[in-house]
Amino acid sequence: MKTLKGKVALITGVSRKKGIGFAIAKALTEKGADVFITSYKPYDKELWNEGNTHETEEIVEELGKTGVKAEALELDLSLPEAPKKLMEEVVKKFGKVDILINNACHSGKDTVETLDVTSLDKHYAVNTRATLLLTSEFFRQFTGEEGWVISMTSGQGVGPMSEEISYASTKGAIDAFTLSANLRFRSWASGYGLDDRRVENRSGEVLFSQENHRTKGCGSRNPFDFIGRRRGSIWTDNS
Repeated sequence: MKTLKGKVALITGVSRKKGIGFAIAKALTEKGADVFITSYKPYDKELWNEGNTHETEEIVEELGKTGVKAEALELDLSLPEAPKKLMEEVVKKFGKVDILINNACHSGKDTVETLDVTSLDKHYAVNTRATLLLTSEFFRQFTGEEGWVISMTSGQGVGPMSEEISYASTKGAIDAFTLSANLRFRSWASGYGLDDRRVENRSGEVLFSQENHRTKGCGSRNPFDFIGRRRGSIWTDNS
């Protein structure tokens, strides 16, 4: 992967050193990108029974050891105004955002029999609404030549998650959004197209597919094995 020096990455859901968000942020800083991360400790305490008051500060300090800029914001992404507030804050401090990683999520257990309004709304607010609105805010502010939007899902379009109906449904919506949003911004993206299983360029060369993601490119489950190989793409990582 090429250097990301001079690029600014926004990664949501980075509050635990053992989490996916931290691994993503660390991989980006090692390639030279400045990073801005979000966390929300009440959710960590609810889900993991964890909520180290100082862990976010420790994460920022560790990310900055590579010589890049690293900052954080505690933010409840379930609030309707949160995505706009977040993007404005990052642009204010860093001047731009080149890479958006929609990693934050709300995850809970329910089935088709136990599904209720409260559970569905909690999942929708973070997994779907915040992801879509933050992606929209990204495009509004983006003026560069190369940019990336990567939204983390769990392969809901490939197999069932019968014990996590709200989670699967609200995460699965991201695949549909990504397909349509990428087509809308195809001219911005220099002609690269995406569906939820393959990314091809104008010549038909497969740059990303579910198959090579699982068997070749992401043995470490790291989506950034592919970043930098496409100019201006928007895609989901079905890890």
